Amino acid sequence: MVVPQPVLCQACVTRLGLTKTQSTAEITGLSAHSVGKARGVTTLAFSPYFSPSPSFVVSALVINKVTGRLPCYPCDPSLWSHLNGLKLADPHFYKPAPIDVLLGSDVFWNLLEDGKRVGAKNSPLGFCSSLSWLVAGNIESGPSHVRVHYTDTDLDNRLRSFWELESLPSQRSMTAEEVSCECHFLDTYSRNESGIFTVKLPLKSQRPTLGASRDAAVCRLKQLERRLVGNPSHQRDYINFMREYEFLGHCLKFLILKYTHQ
Repeated sequence: MVVPQPVLCQACVTRLGLTKTQSTAEITGLSAHSVGKARGVTTLAFSPYFSPSPSFVVSALVINKVTGRLPCYPCDPSLWSHLNGLKLADPHFYKPAPIDVLLGSDVFWNLLEDGKRVGAKNSPLGFCSSLSWLVAGNIESGPSHVRVHYTDTDLDNRLRSFWELESLPSQRSMTAEEVSCECHFLDTYSRNESGIFTVKLPLKSQRPTLGASRDAAVCRLKQLERRLVGNPSHQRDYINFMREYEFLGHCLKFLILKYTHQ
């Protein structure tokens, strides 16, 4: 995978004490999916580890993490005789290690020089560059293969988390209140002559204390009575509604005692 501009991890910026300027560039990865926004942009100079020259200066976007540790698994370089004697840009390329920077395509291709080492099938290739020899390609180790190149090693973990999030639990843990409600439903539900299922409303055994609310309720009722006296039509509709409400068992009789005797 190649990118148009180098990217640098935030840990490396902190470790080197680099300064960065503000940037909100959107960074996309495989299938054009967004992987987040840059945390800034900085200028980075790099050269071979054994010499101050040649030196290259690039502008890099700063992100939280470039990728996972590469290679994915330790390798045995003694199996690749075609790489013997080469001065490598990374002498420990066969050991998993964090990746600090991903060079852009405009920088990477300018680093390559004439020279290539090819070994047996399923063995890595050696490429000559301005930073010394680079190693990349397939690695065969027993029945499995490990690829030494930039890849998203966190993809499997994200996919696994996605499927775990979408999967229903095999056994749901219910609270004591939920168990009580389910038992209430099983004990009280029925089906009437019209085929409609009915169930009694569940009530909590411990009812909350309402306090001294009678005086306030009576005051509100008297206020309503005074308003209805001035509108006989509304008063008649209200009386009929409250009688029906009482007949259905939805309210206490003493709240509408005054109207039921009219």
